[in-house]
Amino acid sequence: MTQRWLALLRIETEPFAGDPDEKGLLVQRPIVETETINTTLSMPDGGTCILRSGPDGTDRKQILLLLVTSKIIVNGESFEVMPAAN
Repeated sequence: MTQRWLALLRIETEPFAGDPDEKGLLVQRPIVETETINTTLSMPDGGTCILRSGPDGTDRKQILLLLVTSKIIVNGESFEVMPAAN
């Protein structure tokens, strides 16, 4: 499973490098932060787990919690989870 999130931090305005007539054209360049989680999970159909991604020694103070629920789909058909027999 690979998930990627982008957060827009700010937009910087700078001169357009390809301005042929030097008309003072400007472009806006987004400054983004990217978070990527790449992991393998083993869980039963209908099972749920939580993934945590947090501060990794940087100055960030936010943590990201991702709730994942599995569902098996075969050829476009979904199946209901049968409760365990007692």
